[in-house]
Amino acid sequence: MNGATDGGLHDGALEFARPAVLVVDDDDDARLACQLILEKAGYRTVTACSGEAALRAYRLRPEAIGLIVLDMMMPRMNGGDFLALKARVDGLAQVPVVVLSATPEVGRALESDDIKAVLAKPVRLAELLAAVECWMAPQAARH
Repeated sequence: MNGATDGGLHDGALEFARPAVLVVDDDDDARLACQLILEKAGYRTVTACSGEAALRAYRLRPEAIGLIVLDMMMPRMNGGDFLALKARVDGLAQVPVVVLSATPEVGRALESDDIKAVLAKPVRLAELLAAVECWMAPQAARH
């Protein structure tokens, strides 16, 4: 099970009013693990296996995305490319990002105000939940 449908997009959470965490990772196991961890902690999730699928998810229901958990190393559109494009999309530019990377210095080297945390892969459960909680709480207060 890869947790993604329709060209790499799992959008089952988009029908909910509460903001969701958009998990973007080309690794099926890593993406599913993040999804399950977050859902078990009570968060809604949307998953995408690529930067392109993440953009489609956002365009389907922009108000549904409260935070992006983004892998940096992906084929075609990597995390850096996604962040550059994200900055030019109305509304998406303001969505906070938690970066995941096997080489965290890559994420830290990026200069972007919307990167709120950089976590090393494999990600530790407590670190992921702390980062998501920190940035989803302000989002939930607005809805």
